[in-house]
Amino acid sequence: MLIRVANKDDLSIIAGLLVETQKAHVAAYPMRYIPLSLCDAKLSLLERLDSPGFIVAELDSCVVGYAVYNIVVTEQTTILRVRQYCYLQQIGVDVQKRGSGIGHVLIEHVKNECHKQGVNDIELDVWAFNAGGQKFFEKSGFEPYGFKLNACISSQ
Repeated sequence: MLIRVANKDDLSIIAGLLVETQKAHVAAYPMRYIPLSLCDAKLSLLERLDSPGFIVAELDSCVVGYAVYNIVVTEQTTILRVRQYCYLQQIGVDVQKRGSGIGHVLIEHVKNECHKQGVNDIELDVWAFNAGGQKFFEKSGFEPYGFKLNACISSQ
């Protein structure tokens, strides 16, 4: 398997993977998420093109997965120190290839790139409804760190 920086030729395949992921979000939270068209997915991905943090996994000359990440540096405040970490924005694997280790290879690549840059922490968000995603990330060495809570206030 080859891991490389994404290019323009990859956008259609990656956009398709992103659309599939968005369908799961829409199904779980239709009041929050909007279905994503292939065209809009391509446009959003185009913004990250040529970034070293936009990678693809290629198997037999076919793109079968991708990841988008960036290095974040926070400023010191009165209560927090300067901090540098990697934020994994997106990761996706072709539905037909899930469970074959592609996602783990992508995660290991991100970890190795972070290590080269002296970055020791990787953070990501995963929805409470995504039990499969939580299990995958835990198998990849991630642990729960903080929680987002939500309270819906009905209008009166």
